[in-house]
Amino acid sequence: MLMRALLCMLFFVALGATARTMPGNTIYLPDDGRAPSPALEAHRGRLAVQRSVLERYRQRLIRAKAISPRAVLPRVDTFLVTPGGRAMALPATRQVTGLSYTFAEGWTDTEKLALTTFLDAAMSKMVSVYGPPATAGPITLVKGLGTEVSGGEFNVTAMTLTVEAPPDDLATDDSTHYGLNLIHLMLHAFRAPALLGFDAWEEGMARAAADVVMLQMRPDFPLIYSLSYLLPLYDSLNQPALANSTFFPAQGIPQLQMWRIGMAEAAWLKVYAEHPSFFRDFNQAYYAAGGAAGNLTALKSLAAGAATMVEGFSFADWYARQHVLQPVATVGRHLYVYPVPLLDNVSLQIYSYFTNAEGSETAVAGTAALEYWSFDNLPLYPEEGSEVAISATGDFTGVGFINPSFYNIGDIPTQRIKIIVSLDGLRNVVYYPYYARGTDEDENEVFGAVVGADSGSLRIYLPGVPLNATPVVQGAFSQQLPNGDITFFAPVKFVYTGSDNKEVTLWRNVGPGFYAPVLVVGSETAATLRRTFTPGLALVSFPITPNQADPGVLFGYSAGSPDFRMAWWDPSLADASKYRLYPSVPPIAPGRAYWIDLLTSKTVDLVGNLPASDDPRILTLLPGWNMIGNTYTAPLNPWTMRIESGSAAFSVRDAMLKNIIGPVWTYSGGNYVVRNTLDAWEGGWIYNNTGGQLVLRQTTGRAATRAADVEMTRLLTEGGWGIALQARTTTSRDSAAVLGVAPGAQPGIDGLDWQKPPAIGRTVRLAFVHPSRATVGAQYASDIRGSVGALGETWEVEITSRETGSVSLLWPNLKAVPPQYQMILEDAVSGARQYMRTTPAYSYLSRGTVEAPEARRFRIIVETRRDVPLQITRFQVTPTRSRGASIQVATTSAAYLTLQIRSPLGKLIRTITVPASRANDPIVVGWDGRGTGGKLVPTGTYLIMLTARTAEGFVTRRSLPLVVRE
Repeated sequence: MLMRALLCMLFFVALGATARTMPGNTIYLPDDGRAPSPALEAHRGRLAVQRSVLERYRQRLIRAKAISPRAVLPRVDTFLVTPGGRAMALPATRQVTGLSYTFAEGWTDTEKLALTTFLDAAMSKMVSVYGPPATAGPITLVKGLGTEVSGGEFNVTAMTLTVEAPPDDLATDDSTHYGLNLIHLMLHAFRAPALLGFDAWEEGMARAAADVVMLQMRPDFPLIYSLSYLLPLYDSLNQPALANSTFFPAQGIPQLQMWRIGMAEAAWLKVYAEHPSFFRDFNQAYYAAGGAAGNLTALKSLAAGAATMVEGFSFADWYARQHVLQPVATVGRHLYVYPVPLLDNVSLQIYSYFTNAEGSETAVAGTAALEYWSFDNLPLYPEEGSEVAISATGDFTGVGFINPSFYNIGDIPTQRIKIIVSLDGLRNVVYYPYYARGTDEDENEVFGAVVGADSGSLRIYLPGVPLNATPVVQGAFSQQLPNGDITFFAPVKFVYTGSDNKEVTLWRNVGPGFYAPVLVVGSETAATLRRTFTPGLALVSFPITPNQADPGVLFGYSAGSPDFRMAWWDPSLADASKYRLYPSVPPIAPGRAYWIDLLTSKTVDLVGNLPASDDPRILTLLPGWNMIGNTYTAPLNPWTMRIESGSAAFSVRDAMLKNIIGPVWTYSGGNYVVRNTLDAWEGGWIYNNTGGQLVLRQTTGRAATRAADVEMTRLLTEGGWGIALQARTTTSRDSAAVLGVAPGAQPGIDGLDWQKPPAIGRTVRLAFVHPSRATVGAQYASDIRGSVGALGETWEVEITSRETGSVSLLWPNLKAVPPQYQMILEDAVSGARQYMRTTPAYSYLSRGTVEAPEARRFRIIVETRRDVPLQITRFQVTPTRSRGASIQVATTSAAYLTLQIRSPLGKLIRTITVPASRANDPIVVGWDGRGTGGKLVPTGTYLIMLTARTAEGFVTRRSLPLVVRE
């Protein structure tokens, strides 16, 4: 039923569908803009509930002393659009003085004065940071009636901004961060009507720029008290589970919305820290480009133009590592861990939830198991325990809390503690720099964990702040700044020096407050893996980047030796055969797959580096066939991988049904198969059926429960019927071929018609032929139709043999074929026809060679049964003297006849060859009462069995008893 449901989805979602061009917190009003909006009222109700939950959450953290009583919750805004309203066009020139504004009725003079004073002071700084607005305005400020408007409602069509009245301390403390929120709302208005279609971009950029503007207005503004200001903990919070297509799902966990908003804000602050003109330059290019609001590829290109490098990476590489910026909803279970490191304990919030295709998230109850490991890999046992209960009901759904404390764990307390969180097959790792933060009264401004080294020194280069090197102590470090907290946004260079005097340079872009990086200096990923490769042809991959770049040398051959046989498929080549042969293959790297053909067994020690814990595990799929490898050291379930195209993300199964890709094929026993597991060290094939690049994202997810081959027939023909075909020679076989009928199968090539990977070696090849519908040169493992028409259906298959000898086409199981159909095999070369229901196989002699393969085509005809092609109309057995019998036979069609004499228990006594019969022409056959050895049979009862077979292989049988007497 799952396959049928997925097929139904095929009709509603297609690759390349128009991307969302408005943020996820957009509410569409009735056409006239004045009628009541149930959607808006429901949205306001959800916001009120979320606000209540988050306030209880804030109070809980205050009681636990995890946050300051001054901590402020972020306000959630709403965009309103009237579909029938007049859309503004972007002018060719910008209003360099800012966005003009007016006040609607209802404001007091005091309120208008407070807002005017604040906005006038902020406007020039907003223009400086964000660039001139897309439109000159004006925007009308509307006074909201209390908290129902939450963080503000911006009507993009009418250019109205509804907000609450300003607090009395707006001009002084702004303790509720009202002014910060107002600036962020005005920056949204700067972009109107061209708001970005992705929440991580539109919401994240506006909030990040608002932070900058607010600090330019008030350098002492306590940004650190905003619960959405997450830049200090960014390294630890940047986890894959944050990715989602929306920050504002119809159903969700309120805290996750806050963390996503805050992490997107922090990500863009990192870009700003290195490129202070980024927002202005990006907006200018964005307005000039036009039409890019929902085009993620275009937006990334524009951003890369404004910030070529970020934290030592190209913008594209950096962006791929920022999980919150990935606007994709990954369907399935997720585990997110929010750690807050304190002096001798760490506050952990563990989130468990399920995300659906629309981005909605549902809390999932469970018990998380925690492991604590010291820097020298010894287990630790805090008094708070190692289990956390997570409930799907109550005040804090989907989240569990624990504060493990550590005492007396070494003469020198400072160290790196590794915390592993596991829940229902999901796993997450966080690092806690124990005793590195300092006390509340004397806090270190820069502290963190070093992963991959336990000792050494660290030099921190903060612009304008001279600092001495600080030691790395048992995998942790701390540094106090001479003037207290960081007060500005800036790129910081960390240079780690190990005992071997080798340096590793890492960059982190930081902002006001403290910063707690997790610095991976490489050796945690360093590993030595031993693998024995068996003789013969194999499709392999490597989960490690070896230090030895030459694969031949790695396998014990001299560099460039022709004795080492390795091949790699390069989809970028224009040749029909896209193989590159050693030594022209690319270096071994996780995710790549290669053919190797060894004469003897080889045990190889690979010294190198595994992918880092934050590696996104993404592979680029070019159009056509791609060889892929398992990037993990454990088996990978290929069905849990994700396919991404722009902002759209699909499971492998969904992408197959949409004909975006084919399945993952592996090579086993000389055959291509589709399996539930891609083993460690194993390679596979996947087909990109689009004209552009796709991204394949691997995840451990839930491991496959077994490595059995996928039952292709059942998978492809859910709700219908199908048969599996096989081709065999004396040395090879191909059993990956399925024809059949399934509801929802489309005319032409669709997601149920799987291509076969490129042929390899001497193996026989069986493939379906779609002469009018196929991709040129494609060979198909399946041909699934929507139904069998009144005139029947004809499937064409082709067997390609690369050796001389007998070749057989087999159909071992036809029980799924509905009884009203007859199936006929027709040899397109010889013209021979064969009824498939009564025969198991068809054989012929091939004269193919590796240099000149022979292709032979067959047709399989499925049609409604009409007249039975052969019936036995007369079958009469008459005893004769000497224990014999006279047997009369007549058939409706010409047939080959065989008589068998059997005992009552079925033992064969005698076989009698009978001349071929003619239609309706009776013949008489005699039996002399003797067995195969010539002796008379004993008296008793015997079974006379008649088999009639047409030239096409249709078979019918009858039997009669015969009593033999003296």
